[in-house]
Amino acid sequence: MESNSTPNRSRKRARIVYFSEEELNQIAQRMRSQGLKNFSKFARQTLTSGVIVTSTKSAGAERISREIAAIGNNINQIARKANTENIATYEQVLAAIDLLDEVRKLVQSELGSARGRGENPSDKSNTA
Repeated sequence: MESNSTPNRSRKRARIVYFSEEELNQIAQRMRSQGLKNFSKFARQTLTSGVIVTSTKSAGAERISREIAAIGNNINQIARKANTENIATYEQVLAAIDLLDEVRKLVQSELGSARGRGENPSDKSNTA
């Protein structure tokens, strides 16, 4: 699509892009964080020199998220009981430590798997 509205423009080619409200909010936030107010300048910089990050949550990450949530619930139950009784038993503390160790092992396992696939584990976030 060519624009003939301003013949003295150095850039004569235009593209139309449609965004959701959420995407526009994300773009506005990124522009603010970079101190930019001009969308065209931001878009050109991002599209011509930006890194494209594809964000997909692997099945392993989904599984780990569910397991960590379950472990977190167990730790919360221990903490609630300790708070209501104003004391945590030795067994409860050991159980919480074991659960946290399980979380650590799960995360290390997923990080190791991601590295083995040549992925950067930090790219698994939902950032664009």
